[in-house]
Order: sequence, then C-alpha cells, then structure tokens
Amino acid sequence: MFVAYGDCGTAGALDEVVAAHGVDRLPGDHCYGFFAGVDAFAAMHEDNPFTFYLTDFLCRHFDRLVVQG
Repeated sequence: MFVAYGDCGTAGALDEVVAAHGVDRLPGDHCYGFFAGVDAFAAMHEDNPFTFYLTDFLCRHFDRLVVQG
C-alpha cells in the first residue's frame, strides 16, 4: 500500500502519519516530483532555481508571498 500524496507544506508531519500506519508514501515533496520523477525534477530545479511551482499553498497565499513579498 502506498500513499500518493505530496508533503506540500506539512513539514514532515505527513511522513510521520504514514510511518505510524506502516505504509510508504511515493517519493517527492509534491506532485511535480511524482510526475517528473524525483531525480529529473531535482535536475530541472537546479537548471531553473528561481521557478515558482504553483501549489495549493502558493495559490492560497499568492498575494502575501509573491505580490507583497
């Protein structure tokens, strides 16, 4: 059994929950890592370090994090 859900801002709390239940989570911090593959995503991020990845968290806090920041 696997959990197919990215950490996406839980700061590791998700991994604690799945470990407590004895299951594994797909590797990667978010869906971009799932779809591209962790190594391929890391290489893309290295090539484009100033990229904003549109996540649910960034959508909810876009004004505060991007516009006001």
